[in-house]
Amino acid sequence: MKDLNKTLFFRTQLELAKNEGKMTKADPKLAASYDDVYNGRTYSCFAHIIKGVKESDGKFIRIYFCFAREEGKIIVSHIGKHKTNHTSGKL
Repeated sequence: MKDLNKTLFFRTQLELAKNEGKMTKADPKLAASYDDVYNGRTYSCFAHIIKGVKESDGKFIRIYFCFAREEGKIIVSHIGKHKTNHTSGKL
């Protein structure tokens, strides 16, 4: 995965985060905020693509997604600011 992340960053200046932290996933309310429903199935979309560090930066973006293997699709759950996690604060 490190090689994929290095290649992605080198070519696009984007980074890939496979997951959120353990504490976010351990908090039921926070973890549920990463869920999305597609075709009647619930998917946890913790993986995200990262561009920028500060939300005030015009190039800042987060794209949260997950793989629906049985559907053969990628579910894009959220595009925009960083979602709330354990570090940024509770819901």
